[in-house]
Amino acid sequence: MIDYELESAKRALKYAEDGVKSCGKEYKNLCKSFGSMVISNGLAQAVSFCEAKGDVHHLKLIENIKDELKSSGYNVSGNSLSEKLLEMKLTDYMNFERQLMTTIKWLRRYVDIWGD
Repeated sequence: MIDYELESAKRALKYAEDGVKSCGKEYKNLCKSFGSMVISNGLAQAVSFCEAKGDVHHLKLIENIKDELKSSGYNVSGNSLSEKLLEMKLTDYMNFERQLMTTIKWLRRYVDIWGD
């Protein structure tokens, strides 16, 4: 049996290394605030905000979330990520949001290590 927490931590480490190296402090700050955006506004709305901003660090985080969605067994091709999230069944959406928050928790820790 694979421990989801451990797998999530491994993926978050990869995201943190890549994101901080390519986007710097902006990515670090976004990762640290993204969890509270999800809690306050919801996952689809937080993702829509990042897609609308369109900055490099926002798009990098969207790419990471798409990777998380792929690792959960969902097809992410085609529509924007926010549209894909809104098309999901409610139970799938809620489960993915919970799983993503686990990864975000680890990502916040790792960006502190890899950050400035």
